[in-house]
Amino acid sequence: MDGTTAAEVSLFGQVKEGQISTLFSILESADCKKSEYNVHEVVYRQDESGLDFRIISDTLSSLNEDVPKRNIQICWIGKPDPSKNRQSVVRPMILCPVFHGNAVTLLNSMNFKYSFEFVKKGFSFKSQNISIIIYNLFECSTILDSSSIFPVHESLWIVQAVSICTNLDMLAEIERNLINFCSSCNLLNICNLSKIDHRLFQ
Repeated sequence: MDGTTAAEVSLFGQVKEGQISTLFSILESADCKKSEYNVHEVVYRQDESGLDFRIISDTLSSLNEDVPKRNIQICWIGKPDPSKNRQSVVRPMILCPVFHGNAVTLLNSMNFKYSFEFVKKGFSFKSQNISIIIYNLFECSTILDSSSIFPVHESLWIVQAVSICTNLDMLAEIERNLINFCSSCNLLNICNLSKIDHRLFQ
């Protein structure tokens, strides 16, 4: 299982149900490519090291089932860069695609324990290497099974503007491009985008 070292550059915000159509129109006018966004994240923690690993699946089903064409990754996401000069949340990350075997079994064998899970369901708008992800948060009725979910806040949508930087020498430029794109679409005001990381509340 090979991993990719990268940095996640993000801004976070939220919109109410009545603002969604306006937000969609703005992003479509900016020639962003729209697609459905369904992600199941399960967090495992190793008590001895304090490490958190996430299993990320793009298919809403049980992680104990063998689902054809399902993309699964094991992901480590580090703490945000504490620099005050940052205009966004910058977090180191390692992404490891899982091609064979069961990710849950693997983490259990490494003494990682199930911590919590959630589902992000909504839409993604992509412009070059920038993604604007607009989603509702859901909880799973059954552990490790996202086929049956219920909303946390039906009328509140979370917005994440994100770029993944795989060349850390380009980090400053990628952060600048993200800020400029969000400013040009007026997303900083509409979504109240900021450096607050909403995963702290998940």
